[in-house]
Amino acid sequence: MEPELLRRVETLRDRFAESLRHHLAGGRLIPRPETTEVMAALQKTGIRLVLIHGVAGAGKSGVLYELTQHLDEEGTPYLPLRLDRQRPKVSPQHFGRAARTAGDWGCNRSPAHE
Repeated sequence: MEPELLRRVETLRDRFAESLRHHLAGGRLIPRPETTEVMAALQKTGIRLVLIHGVAGAGKSGVLYELTQHLDEEGTPYLPLRLDRQRPKVSPQHFGRAARTAGDWGCNRSPAHE
C-alpha cells in the first residue's frame, strides 16, 4: 500500500477506535462471545463484509471495538465505517462510488483496490 494511502487508512482506523472508546466500561474492554462469532464469519472463504446491527445498548460498539483490536493484533487489513457518523450524503450508490474513489475521505483512491 502506498505510504500516503496507508497513513490515511490508519487515520480512519484511529478515528474509529476513538469514537468507540467511550463505550468501554470503566475504560476496559468486556470480551463478548459475539466478537468470536464475527471473527469466525470473517474467516470463512468469500466473506468480506460483516454488518452488525441490534437495538441500542445491545453491545454493538463493544463488539466492533474488540473486533478491531483482534484484527490489529493479527495484522488483518480493514477499513471500518460507522454509518451513523459517515452517512451517505445522496444515496447508497453515491456512498459506494465515494468509497471506490475515496474522494470523500481525502484519499486519491480506494484502499480496497490496492
